[in-house]
Amino acid sequence: MAATITIHPDPAFTGKLDIYIHSDGSVTTVTMDAPEAELLKDPDVLALLARHEAATAGTPSRDVVRHAVQLGYDAKAPGGTGQAKYVRLIYSAPSHKRTVTLYIDSVKIASGGKEQWEFALSIPGREPSSKDIRFYYKDVDYKTVLQAFKDWADAA
Repeated sequence: MAATITIHPDPAFTGKLDIYIHSDGSVTTVTMDAPEAELLKDPDVLALLARHEAATAGTPSRDVVRHAVQLGYDAKAPGGTGQAKYVRLIYSAPSHKRTVTLYIDSVKIASGGKEQWEFALSIPGREPSSKDIRFYYKDVDYKTVLQAFKDWADAA
């Protein structure tokens, strides 16, 4: 009889996971790498992503942050009291002439920097508010948004 096993490791998990499945007296070892083992190591960022997943079922925020890190962004947890609900993504162009800061929560990417405002308004799918430009996951391809900001910074 076939069975499906779903594994949900702790979000702070950053190593290898060995699973021993006992069936009919035999032992099978399966070794899996945590997908973010090489990319996401900051326990505060991982804890925020776990909060996103608890708050919004199916949120892609972990994939957003993972992809951003692959593009060269730094993922940071906000300082302060620990009440913030966002992960800060910072990309500094190799020329160091332009830096992008984006805020990731369970439903959107937000760009709040005044120096990014005009550019953010040019990206399809944007939703301006009084304090930032928002890109809701349901309305945009997050990879396109992250790449657009990176390309803009690199062009400076």
